[in-house]
Amino acid sequence: FGKLQTAVSRIPSDPPTRHRVIACKLLAGNLLYAGRIEEALPVVSEGVAAAEARGDLVLQADILGSQALIEGTMGLGDVALASVAKAHTLADRSGDLRARADVHMGHGVVLFYLGEISGCLDITLTGVELLGGQQPGPLPFPWSFLALNAAEGLLDLGRWDDADGWLEAVATAPGLPSSVTSWED
Repeated sequence: FGKLQTAVSRIPSDPPTRHRVIACKLLAGNLLYAGRIEEALPVVSEGVAAAEARGDLVLQADILGSQALIEGTMGLGDVALASVAKAHTLADRSGDLRARADVHMGHGVVLFYLGEISGCLDITLTGVELLGGQQPGPLPFPWSFLALNAAEGLLDLGRWDDADGWLEAVATAPGLPSSVTSWED
């Protein structure tokens, strides 16, 4: 973490830049995955403030999604859901399909962390529909992640046949790298 923290500290915080926001997101994510959750929240919050100051809707939606994941991991359910709701609003306003899909994915993960498996499945399936439904649309890689998350949610709910349908859809989708479908090998 030392090298990453040093790199972040070398990117000026004023004026707020896209690089600083992305660096805060990366550092916060690394802290989260290392179990240093309390340290991650102020870092991602700095990134949120910088993205808001820049007025970049896609960047704001992205960093708010990261903040929601950290808040959800910390058990701050209502706060995490408020962050993800704001991320949805910003992504929708931006009109950027990738941003909208990413927020759906993050929202599903937050709901999963909060033990809301049915809600997780619902928002994940909405994201899959956004990206093409049973077949990938213009963003096949994010579609495959959402479809696989849907399969996982269906398995968690004991809906084996439905899950198998999504696994089959991903396995037979054209243009996906083998890293996505390697379980078929």
